[in-house]
Amino acid sequence: MESIFGWAALGKTKLSCQRIISNHASYNAVEFQLDKFRQLERISLKQNPFTNEEIACENHFKRTYTRDSTGRFAVNFAFRDSSDELGSSIDIAVHRLHQIECRFSKNQSLSDQYLKFMNDYLKLGHMELISENEIDIPASSSFYLPRHPVPNKNGDKFRYLFDGSAKSSSGVSLNNKLMESNNFPLASKAALKDFYVDDLMFGANSLSEALELQNQLIQMLTSAGLVLKKWASNCNELLNSVDSDMRLSNSSLNIDNDDTVKTLGTLTKRTLLSTIAKNFDPLGWLSPITIQYKTIMQRLWKQQLQWDKKIPPDITLEWEQLAKDMQLVKDIKIPRFLLVDSNNQFHLFGFSDASEKAYAAAVYCRFVSDTGQINVQLIIAKTRVAPLKPVSLPRLELCGALLLVKLMDFTCKTLNYPISQTRFYTDSTIVLAWIGSHAADGRPS
Repeated sequence: MESIFGWAALGKTKLSCQRIISNHASYNAVEFQLDKFRQLERISLKQNPFTNEEIACENHFKRTYTRDSTGRFAVNFAFRDSSDELGSSIDIAVHRLHQIECRFSKNQSLSDQYLKFMNDYLKLGHMELISENEIDIPASSSFYLPRHPVPNKNGDKFRYLFDGSAKSSSGVSLNNKLMESNNFPLASKAALKDFYVDDLMFGANSLSEALELQNQLIQMLTSAGLVLKKWASNCNELLNSVDSDMRLSNSSLNIDNDDTVKTLGTLTKRTLLSTIAKNFDPLGWLSPITIQYKTIMQRLWKQQLQWDKKIPPDITLEWEQLAKDMQLVKDIKIPRFLLVDSNNQFHLFGFSDASEKAYAAAVYCRFVSDTGQINVQLIIAKTRVAPLKPVSLPRLELCGALLLVKLMDFTCKTLNYPISQTRFYTDSTIVLAWIGSHAADGRPS
């Protein structure tokens, strides 16, 4: 057909239903590492209080827990509120069972493993057969947990899960209703203070005390059916007291070895910032070096360089010198272990200082041992770079004093020792005058 635009073809055509969808995901590892680096530099003073539900859950445990003849703990389900909203769950449980039986008919090995698991579960007392008169009890008084096997990567072994998230006839699952969750004087204290999730780290003033603490921990946890494994120590006597299969292999943890920092490759903004972010120094013992890292980082951001652009020669020379200095860190030894008897006096001393480029604070401890030896040890230090906007040196000194107060408060709340005395030091008389003045007298400039 002829039109004002020229000849045009008319008629039916075959339309393609194929659609192309493109998804793009980007993950910047350097930014993630820098965020972790900044988190380590923060001083967290907030102590997260328990929520009302966590308090109720702990109170429920205290009210209902029991221990069987083997010492294992048993506790009732901690419901958020009444369990009346739970509907009937037998239908979905039976449906899941039929699905499992269908899998069993195609996999005899899975069937044998499942039967063994159920028999072992019954022998261990984790479940029991219900009587006939309990089968037809109301749904509000019972809940059938569906279960299913989950294979490992090779598919030759399975672990069996009980599905508490399965919805009942009312659309509510068991998980919806449940809350989230001095026989051993030395071990009880260690259990409260020295566990992080399922990892334990402890020490002692003497070998005899360490062995006693180890023995108490093993006995206390074994009585509850828990076994401590992967023992690691710089003391062979402590390791020899446990079986070899309970120890961590030497290749997994080198306690006696010092780590070195490697900085190689072409220097771009990306590689340099990545190297800076990989430094793990939560206690600030490498502050004389890391503060130089921070000033370099600040200069890079100020110059607004592209991520993969080579850094300027002046920063390159400074970085190479820092890399050489970092190699000397392996020769510096700072005792990480801090243990003081409660009968000894324990003093904390804090120092702050500032320059035009940065300000810093450090906290030291001083205590006297039973033999009369005086020990002084660095506990923690933090540094901050000066802001890009020009600030007077006295104001930076005041920022350092504030950083010291926060650092001392954090240290006092973290240590488990009774502190006899705390002292703060600054060499700025202007800051001392500001601190001693009334708030209405004026604002530091």
